[in-house]
Amino acid sequence: MALAEYLLFINDRDPVAFATNPQGAVDPAELKKLEDQLNELDEKFQDLLQKQAAAERAEAQAKESEAQAKDAEAKVC
Repeated sequence: MALAEYLLFINDRDPVAFATNPQGAVDPAELKKLEDQLNELDEKFQDLLQKQAAAERAEAQAKESEAQAKDAEAKVC
């Protein structure tokens, strides 16, 4: 027997009421506020990911340019 069943039995409670009992109230205004904050953070995170990708592309391009410059210098010498 499960603990919940035992407690329902010894306290003479209804199992259906136990299973369908609300688990707390969430203020819709507070929920909306938190969702807005989450969306704002997600937008900032996406911007940071784009900036990181751009920085990685710029670094790769700089390394490629450096390699080309070294090759051109080696040909001259």
